[in-house]
Amino acid sequence: MYHLANQGVITVFTDWKGLPISGVYPWVDPHGRVAARQRAQSELSLPKKKNAWKNIVKAKVFGQANVIERVDLTVADKLRSMAQSVKSGDPENIEAQAARLYWHNLFGDKSFRRLPGLGEPGKNALLDYGYTILRGQSMRAIVSAGLIPTLGIFHRGRGNQFALADDLIEPFRPVIDAAVLRIGDECCIEDKEVRRLLIEATLEKFGTLDSVVQTAMTDFAQQYGRFIEGDIERLSVPIWGSHDQ
Repeated sequence: MYHLANQGVITVFTDWKGLPISGVYPWVDPHGRVAARQRAQSELSLPKKKNAWKNIVKAKVFGQANVIERVDLTVADKLRSMAQSVKSGDPENIEAQAARLYWHNLFGDKSFRRLPGLGEPGKNALLDYGYTILRGQSMRAIVSAGLIPTLGIFHRGRGNQFALADDLIEPFRPVIDAAVLRIGDECCIEDKEVRRLLIEATLEKFGTLDSVVQTAMTDFAQQYGRFIEGDIERLSVPIWGSHDQ
């Protein structure tokens, strides 16, 4: 651990599911990169935050469209139209509007409601489980990129130590949605095979990229770091699916 820290390597400790439980930032920063990046993150302007959030929401909704086109092409086209209309900061809350349309039609059950974190059975439980694994990967990506996890773009909260993870995870959620859609109706989170399929979904290639989900997420976190430092002007957000938006 000493030698890792001395070389400026950030170390993350995880549980058996790969979910981070703590991280070590070395005080030694031989290139000054982490300190510079974190200063830039803390001083990020509101217009840049709004621009980043717009691109994240657009990518998420495009990804949702690519998932639901397997079920309903009309809804998929509506979602793509909504994605194109997202403005800086998403003042019209297109993200929420798209979510209502998406969840109302994705599973062919008009009565389905997405109820996150409430211990609901069935598909809600599967989505919660998959998102938890995905969030852990996002947390690792953020820490390894030298970013401050509490400084989110859109998400915030005094008790949320990984607000940024909840921002950067958004375009990757369709990975889990597609997996739950494939698993079908006869599903139960207590089934080991179901849990295995959800974990494997986070190890798949991300859309048309050659990299798997975890690698794509790591690259995205690094790109966000470059964006806040001013190395790049625009945050290019990966989109799940085969369509080139």
